[in-house]
Amino acid sequence: MSDKPNVKLPPPIIYAGAFLIGLGIDRLIPWSAFDGPTRWMLAGALALPAVGLALWALLTFRRADTAIEPWEPARNLVTHGPYAYTRNPMYVSLTLMTAGAAIAADLPWALIMVPLAVLVTDRYVIVREERHLTHMFGRPYTDYCRHTRRWWGRKTA
Repeated sequence: MSDKPNVKLPPPIIYAGAFLIGLGIDRLIPWSAFDGPTRWMLAGALALPAVGLALWALLTFRRADTAIEPWEPARNLVTHGPYAYTRNPMYVSLTLMTAGAAIAADLPWALIMVPLAVLVTDRYVIVREERHLTHMFGRPYTDYCRHTRRWWGRKTA
């Protein structure tokens, strides 16, 4: 087992790619679903908390002196701050931001592509990171996984 997570594709690229696929489909099959003030309220309701969550997660990682980049080895196990609620607050944030951007841009096809980004991130990034974290931290990490969901929420006993 390598001391690196072996992540090949940065998650922001995955989400941007999904958004661009949606944009491309929209050029072929135009579809408008979001208009008026509701569009902006919904986009803001997704994107603004996402920005706050991302900043909280990044600051928590910085303070814990561990790598933010998913292809770099973890130096410390972080289980506090937003990581007490989700093992992947940065990816939750990317998901919400991408959905908010799709709504703000009135691109329903891009919104439909968000679950694809989640699936690719889950299968090709998070699984590798979890393998790496298990290798690096062992039982403390597996205990953390038993109590905190991959995407959102604490588990009950």
